[in-house]
Amino acid sequence: DIVTYNALMSTFEKGGAGEKAMQILNLITVGRLEPNSVTLNAVICACEKARDWEKAFRLFNLWVSTRVETNTMVFNAMMSVCEKSNQWEQALQLCSVMTHFHLKSNTITFSVAISACEKGSKWEKSLQLFSFMEQSRMKCNTIAFNAAISSCEKGVMWEK
Repeated sequence: DIVTYNALMSTFEKGGAGEKAMQILNLITVGRLEPNSVTLNAVICACEKARDWEKAFRLFNLWVSTRVETNTMVFNAMMSVCEKSNQWEQALQLCSVMTHFHLKSNTITFSVAISACEKGSKWEKSLQLFSFMEQSRMKCNTIAFNAAISSCEKGVMWEK
């Protein structure tokens, strides 16, 4: 069943065997099982470890367009792929698309978005996101603080 395949795929992904995770994905498709948010998250994480953001986006877009169940965790994982691949614009786009799926952003969502902007040397965007977190009374974590500070440093805006 899908739970077994998801567990196996997650194990391969966590063990750094992304290609094996992709083979499991093929078995799921061939076996005509219904992938779910756990499946999608495991595949995205495998792509992240392989630094293959394009494959992650293709699969994400394909599955979302076919109405595979998705959630905030899946969007956060996809944003993390973008952040690690220096695709800050894509990360921000995903952040805004979440509302179309009636999903709520959380601390992780904003931390990843701030970090993506920091890596893209977009200090203004980082600070806007950080300010929004504070205004929304969202708990700011160490990642958000560090990324915002680093962003200002890179933009020679340390006085902000």
